[in-house]
Amino acid sequence: MQIDLAREEFFSGGEPTGVSADVLASWRRSKWSGLEPEQVNHRVVDICRDTPFTRAAADPMLAFAGSVSTPFTCLALADPGGNIVWRWVSERVLGSVLDDLWLFEGSSFEEELVGTNGVGTALETRRPAVVIGAEHYLHLWRDWACVAAPVFHPVTRRTCGAVNITCRAGDATTLLRGVIDMLAANVQQALDADSSVSERRLLDAFLARRRRTRDPMIAVNERLVIGDGDTAEHAYLWNAIRAADPAAGRIDLPDGRQARMWPVTEGMVDDGAVLAFPPATTPLPELPAASSPAASPAPAGPMTAGVPTAAPDNLRLTPLERAEYTTIESALVTHGRNKSKTADYLGISRRSLYDKLHRYRLG
Repeated sequence: MQIDLAREEFFSGGEPTGVSADVLASWRRSKWSGLEPEQVNHRVVDICRDTPFTRAAADPMLAFAGSVSTPFTCLALADPGGNIVWRWVSERVLGSVLDDLWLFEGSSFEEELVGTNGVGTALETRRPAVVIGAEHYLHLWRDWACVAAPVFHPVTRRTCGAVNITCRAGDATTLLRGVIDMLAANVQQALDADSSVSERRLLDAFLARRRRTRDPMIAVNERLVIGDGDTAEHAYLWNAIRAADPAAGRIDLPDGRQARMWPVTEGMVDDGAVLAFPPATTPLPELPAASSPAASPAPAGPMTAGVPTAAPDNLRLTPLERAEYTTIESALVTHGRNKSKTADYLGISRRSLYDKLHRYRLG
């Protein structure tokens, strides 16, 4: 088959033909990640099944499940990290088959971990991905077809997760791309309807402050986090904000960080707040003695982790390139050198990040 010849050419170091540009780009990213096609390097993680995304997706996904006529079909939802958080199968026996292929709740399909696949590649590129048969990087899935599409938050435009359809490769049709687009649009519409006024007010407050400072910023309310921080800090930051004095103008976090604070609604923090983290050398206004956040201690967040190194002189960088080097190295340190998280934080694709890592010899 043509795709088998393309794989043979690719893994022998040649430039294959007969494979789509999107799949070829994903193969290259997978190879850059050090993956081997016979390698099975799955990861099972703890997941949260009850999120705004899964709640909004429930009705559209189940409605679509009721209309599925193709045998041996699986529908799935993945979180932004590529972890499966929900799965539906058309036949009970299919569940056992997919368990052996690691497609079950809690299994990670991040492209950097398992190579080219529908979920991981859609999340990596932020657009729909169609991966059929031997287009999968791993041989494990060569008999299957996976199509997936990312879904975005209507306010922040961050990736909420992905919808996925899996079937046998022989049952895949050219209609699958249109079907996954429709399914993603239905879930997106449900998310739009669920978007609250408070979320939009939080975004407006964040954007208003963003125009006034270049300091790292984050906006947090009970449901949402927006900005330059790690979304994993949401509960931690929200607890600290709720315990803070709304009139103080600053907040001391239990991990030692300090930030300026602007409540979305003056005089109260119930609607959320915007936090700005100035450089450590910039003094903050003194906090009144009566105010002290009571949130329980937590590990230091990613904004304080590690120390970036300076660009080596032998690179002969221009001032602009040196600034980019510093930004990328700092982001790598911040995110524990996880390239997917670093690329997402910088707002670039992982492929673009790899190009820059090679250029600046950052490995």
